[in-house]
Amino acid sequence: MKTIFPDVITNLQEAIIPFGEAAAFISQSSDHQVVFMEFAKEVEMAEHSHEVQVGFVLKGRIVLTINGDSKV
Repeated sequence: MKTIFPDVITNLQEAIIPFGEAAAFISQSSDHQVVFMEFAKEVEMAEHSHEVQVGFVLKGRIVLTINGDSKV
């Protein structure tokens, strides 16, 4: 899959995600985790939770539901 990410990101460890055609690259250590993901088509993830997290959508959209409140 051709990706929008530059070499500095695609040279990171590839993350394994179960969503068909997707690209994911991860940087992590004991004090951080950064994941860069790109999906070729729309996906739906099962409900799950994280500690504090921030995300940036570069293209397209994401619908997040937190405590029953959905936002685009």
